[in-house]
Amino acid sequence: MLFGWSCGWSSVLAQEPPKEEDVLSGQELLEACENTHDENQLCMTFVVGLVATVDGMQEQNPGEKLFCIDPQRVAPEDVRDKIVQWLKRNQPRLHEAAYILASEALNKSYPCQPSA
Repeated sequence: MLFGWSCGWSSVLAQEPPKEEDVLSGQELLEACENTHDENQLCMTFVVGLVATVDGMQEQNPGEKLFCIDPQRVAPEDVRDKIVQWLKRNQPRLHEAAYILASEALNKSYPCQPSA
């Protein structure tokens, strides 16, 4: 099964955004992912949750994919590493919401192949 972020992006973006203090920032996600002693596993929980949520959205609207991840070939740790690399290359944006930055990172790292 292929993970994909399909977005009814228009419906997601049309919702009122969460309050800024309630949203994990890119900086907070990067710090969690770089913390090798993260007992609560915030980083991996975030990564796995993001991909699972996107997969669910993909099933609702398979025509709009933001990124595609094949869980048979890509380990969650590899997905985490791609996000961390992207965050480090885009440090001026770390104040933005982690879910937006991680989605963009995965869009660049795991693009979907056009349908034939």
